[in-house]
Amino acid sequence: MSHKMPHLMSMVLLLCFTTYFLSAQNISTVAGGGTGATAIANNISAMSANLGQVHGLLSDNAGNLYIASTNKHYILKVNASDGKILILAGDGTQNSTGDGGLATSAKVASPRGIFLDKNGNLYFAEGGASKKIRKINASDGKISTVAGGGANNPGDGGAATDAKLNDPFFVYVDNDNGDIYFTEYAGNKVRKVNGSDGKISTIAGDGTNSTTGDGGLATAATVNNPLGIYLDAAKNIYFAEFAGHRIRKINASDGNINTIVGTGTGSTTGNGADAGSATINGPTGIHIDVSGNLYIAEFSGNVVRKVNASDNKINTIAGGGASDPGNGGLATSAVVSLPFGLVIDAAGDMYIPEFTNGKIRKVAYPDLNLKTTSSLAVGATHDFGSATVGSNTGAVTFTAENLGSGNLTLTGSAGSFATLGGTNAGDFSISQASLTSPIAESGNKTFTVTFTPVAAGARSATLTINSDDPNENPYTIKLTGTATACNAVDAGSIGSAQTICSGGTPALLTSTTAASGGNGSFTYQWQSSGDGTNFSNVSGATSATYQPPALSQNTYYRRTATSGGGCGSANSANVLLTVNAPQAPTVSITSDDADNTIAPGTKVTFTAAPTNGGTSPTYQWKVNGTDVSGATAATFEKTDLSNGDKVSVMMTTSASCVSSNTATSNEISMTVSSGGGGPTALPNQPSQAQLSVYPNPSSDKVILKFTGKVSQSLEVYILDDLGRYLATHTGKLSAGVFTIPVRYLPKGIYLFKIRLGKETILKRVTKK
Repeated sequence: MSHKMPHLMSMVLLLCFTTYFLSAQNISTVAGGGTGATAIANNISAMSANLGQVHGLLSDNAGNLYIASTNKHYILKVNASDGKILILAGDGTQNSTGDGGLATSAKVASPRGIFLDKNGNLYFAEGGASKKIRKINASDGKISTVAGGGANNPGDGGAATDAKLNDPFFVYVDNDNGDIYFTEYAGNKVRKVNGSDGKISTIAGDGTNSTTGDGGLATAATVNNPLGIYLDAAKNIYFAEFAGHRIRKINASDGNINTIVGTGTGSTTGNGADAGSATINGPTGIHIDVSGNLYIAEFSGNVVRKVNASDNKINTIAGGGASDPGNGGLATSAVVSLPFGLVIDAAGDMYIPEFTNGKIRKVAYPDLNLKTTSSLAVGATHDFGSATVGSNTGAVTFTAENLGSGNLTLTGSAGSFATLGGTNAGDFSISQASLTSPIAESGNKTFTVTFTPVAAGARSATLTINSDDPNENPYTIKLTGTATACNAVDAGSIGSAQTICSGGTPALLTSTTAASGGNGSFTYQWQSSGDGTNFSNVSGATSATYQPPALSQNTYYRRTATSGGGCGSANSANVLLTVNAPQAPTVSITSDDADNTIAPGTKVTFTAAPTNGGTSPTYQWKVNGTDVSGATAATFEKTDLSNGDKVSVMMTTSASCVSSNTATSNEISMTVSSGGGGPTALPNQPSQAQLSVYPNPSSDKVILKFTGKVSQSLEVYILDDLGRYLATHTGKLSAGVFTIPVRYLPKGIYLFKIRLGKETILKRVTKK
């Protein structure tokens, strides 16, 4: 995209213009209808107007054209928006009046070179009898004389308004200090009005119509019909000698003058060769762009030429062709008739006034603009932000668009039109399969750039596109980004160890602690091992979590987390999944009666002892194979057992890894003695001690006294003489003695069934 700068041009040229020799400029007529066209008036189309002889032309940043109609005596503006004319000064009468009033009410005399300064003030030279430099003030539209009109000839050292000028022609204003430079064509001088005090001086020429003094001071030199004038950034002064067929330069450093183009011969030769040996033919307007390239309008040669700053070679860029007028074709194939200067607008297009036919010709150029979400001027910076070393911030799409006229041709070959250079060019990469050449007028092509830093710190590179855009070639953009060092990668944790049954499916291995470090983004790979040392990848297991399959052997798992951007990887701690073989559940039962022989009515407690029953097994007690309702605890008590009853239990395990869910216990077969004599099969003495029972008979209590080695704990079951259970007394021996109260018993004969450890003995007691 063309990027604006303050207008600094006289009629010669307005804008800085960076270019190389082009082959894609199209030429057209944009103003002036020739001698038979419509007379100048407000609001008429510039294309139909009879502009007469145009000796001054410029453009502003908005693309409006300003025209000095010399023999029609007008200063005109052509609005870019509608192409219509607005009269800024003059009424068609050759006169110089109206100073101090509005310019629109003033008369002007044979206006020629014009210049627009950075504040919008318009300067122009008047010829004919006037011979002045005048100014239209941007702030109030009033006109005034800034040089000439006086009687002092030449007036050097005095006020410029007191001086008498001799055919002033082209004007240039230094925007830094307000100094006004102009050429006197017939006076053969280059003059200056000091911006600080308004005093005038001659800086080259003595009025003699000749070309002398090269290598010496400009003030001692002679000049030959000077016209176009221009200052470069270093304030070196360039001017064209129309009759001398030269471009001359006054060095700012020492004031010396030299010829830089032309030999004094009026011809157009030397294209492709050094400008110092070339000839030029009647130069009028000149311009120097920011790159130092020099542009020359050759009035008598009917061409516009360019001297390239890089190699000082000269070439024709407009005119010299056979097509008349050549509208719509290449500028170098067209006829350009007596060009009286040139001007470049804000879009980079060139306008050339043709002297005799009153036409303004336009040479349109392509205009490259680069943008992402917004336009990026040449030299602008696009920042990719921050990325961890080895990672990237994602591809950024750049659009290369042609905002100018005609096709935009990129320099290079497919796949390499956009190039990278600079300190850290390797940190950036371009994908440009879609960037092809040419780019049509109003068209665009895209490419992407990715920032992938290889080292920490501030990183930068330069993106360059070369093309036939005259204003921005090369088009360079600075690319920047910040790279941060990798943090240590932590794979996170994946849960706890599990124990499962062979053939079972483990629980999901979850990301109980997320992976961290690196550049913050991760990919995953789960691995398994049979020994916890040698791991291999699990195919397809690339998520943060993993569901192991059914297992038949112990297996270790771990998760490998790999950080994006080459920040490395780490393994989680191993998790062991233990696989157990199914175990058989079993259950056995015992009773609290050592020999399982009881008297009728005796309470017997049975206890289940499970193996592989789990944490909460359930039970179903059975008597003679039939479920006992409600008997579902680990113990079972029964007082109404009959002789020969068989007691068992079925256990249902709660364990998870068993070969069966249930197990049936052993059976305990009970012997129950009954009848008038009571149980008689039991011994009446312990095996290793002697038992005495007294008093017997007794009305209050019975004392059991043991002599010898016996268990210290005992249980005494009291049965009636038929063997029916009545009561139980439990306790411990004290010095071999245990006392049982009997006062609550009715008179009669009772059986005392005494259980000592694993022994049971029987004694008969009488209650009186």
